[in-house]
Amino acid sequence: MLVTIKGSKSLHMRLTVEKVRHLINPPGQWIAVAKGPVFDELAIHQWKVNCDSCAAELNFEFMVESKLGVKAQKPAAIARIAELGWKTEGEKHLCKKCQEKAA
Repeated sequence: MLVTIKGSKSLHMRLTVEKVRHLINPPGQWIAVAKGPVFDELAIHQWKVNCDSCAAELNFEFMVESKLGVKAQKPAAIARIAELGWKTEGEKHLCKKCQEKAA
């Protein structure tokens, strides 16, 4: 099951449904028991990167556990950039189109 992250425009979290129970009242309603990542509080950040080849811009959101602090932001951002199909090498970024041209 995918659930949206409160306060985010584009982020979601994947949960594994363990069981579903249909409710008698009100009809058509149900309750799901699910498992997923454990965290205390998530911080949602919005960053912007540009392709170093064609200057295309990527505005993206990523989340990181608040207690991990600022040092955890860059690795989380790099992982999110990769999820969106961009490539990061050091401080340089390549969009999908430029990666295809280079291949």
